[in-house]
Amino acid sequence: MNKKLLIFISVGLVFLSLSCKAKELEKNIISIPIENRKIPYKYEANKYQYKKEFSFKEMMEDLDTFIYLLESSYAGYEDALSRGMDVKKIKNQFQSKYGKDEKIQIDDFYETLYAAFIPYIQDCHANLNYNEKYNAFIKDQQIFFSDIYVKKRDSFYFVINQNQLKIPADAKFNDDEKYLFYYPAKGQDVYRIGYLQAENKESISIKFDNQKYELPLKKAENVDEPCLYFVKSTDKSSYIKYNRCEFENETELNYQKAFSNSSKDYKDKEFLIFDLRGNYGGDNYYEKKFFLELYNENMKTSDFLQGETRNIYSYANIKAFRHLIYIYTDVKSPQIKEMLNDLKAYEKIIKRKPQKIIEISENKDSDISFDNPDFKGKIILLTDKNVASSGEDFVLLADKIFGETTEVIQIGQNTSGCILYGNICDFYLPNSGIKCRLNLTDFSSIAKQSKRFHGEGNGLYPDYWSTNEDLNDSIFLVTKDQQMYELLKDVL
Repeated sequence: MNKKLLIFISVGLVFLSLSCKAKELEKNIISIPIENRKIPYKYEANKYQYKKEFSFKEMMEDLDTFIYLLESSYAGYEDALSRGMDVKKIKNQFQSKYGKDEKIQIDDFYETLYAAFIPYIQDCHANLNYNEKYNAFIKDQQIFFSDIYVKKRDSFYFVINQNQLKIPADAKFNDDEKYLFYYPAKGQDVYRIGYLQAENKESISIKFDNQKYELPLKKAENVDEPCLYFVKSTDKSSYIKYNRCEFENETELNYQKAFSNSSKDYKDKEFLIFDLRGNYGGDNYYEKKFFLELYNENMKTSDFLQGETRNIYSYANIKAFRHLIYIYTDVKSPQIKEMLNDLKAYEKIIKRKPQKIIEISENKDSDISFDNPDFKGKIILLTDKNVASSGEDFVLLADKIFGETTEVIQIGQNTSGCILYGNICDFYLPNSGIKCRLNLTDFSSIAKQSKRFHGEGNGLYPDYWSTNEDLNDSIFLVTKDQQMYELLKDVL
């Protein structure tokens, strides 16, 4: 897996929750007393690189540190409790499993720690890392397709294509509709048989004419490319390649700025096609600026908050979050400067009186109606399983701002489903060096507004399912733009 896909940093969404003008937000601040602890947020190779085992006392200290991080610094803590997490029982399980006088392998502790908490942490961003091992707390559901297509007639489905399995053409589909994925690239009312799953599965048993057939499955390919930003245009349409919301150098930062300032170029287009495939997230400030100005050039990012956000601030996560901000964001940006000032202010409060601060923010104008956009065309969003975090928020933004007045069509595959929580912080358990990735912000109210959202790990489902091979045909069904169809033959 591309290491960058493990970043999934969603800094941009916090811009508004921290830096919107007070008159535009209703904020509810809750303070909960909790001790301040210094938790490592940088990897110390000299300390951890060659350490393979530790004492029972050190193990219990690391377990206690992880529990402390959940309680003090994690936005999903209350959700984990609602699923039955009982840290006293978990501590007792560790005390029963390991002898107090034995040396414990860190590898074994890592696996036990993950197993103990996976039933309770349902968060695609959250994960544990140790010694080149990576365990996310949710496994992504990815689409696997067969080569069998069925057409809907009345309320039933019938096979339409010849196939090597010798399933008769016009055979009736007699199985669960969860295996059917709308696939108009092969015709109106046509569905492709497939299966969403986390693990590789080579075949699936499906009934036709009340007879079972074993259908071979093939995983739909995802896009994993370097940062790319370019535009292809015709008189009717514009295709925009936007596969990152973050940057690693000046060139990529200039891509973000160019995109965010370009909405005026597309106001008269009938179709805007955004290729988000491979966009694993980053800073959503740039996409938010683009969409708001596409709606109306006078709109500002500070005028709009998508929905309620819930931020958790503690002594530990402020330091960890700030560390990543300096790595992954443009610290010269006024929004980032203001955010860092806000973090500094919270830190002073917490130092003076140990506590965690829960800040719940919502826009007073959250019921605003986007009913008169400058842009009157249709928006097409191309997605795959590698679209995550702020990449997924791109889809939510398009729906929120333009869904009332124009058609927003998602084409491709389901996204990652890495969206309920965000604004990641990395911590290292002090004795073992196990890396813990947790989030300080709860965005669940935003994701749950969307009819496309099918849960963490499942993601946003497209209107038209399509593999990369059929993507151009699927786009053409919407645009009827032959010139764009020819241009995209060399792009998709």
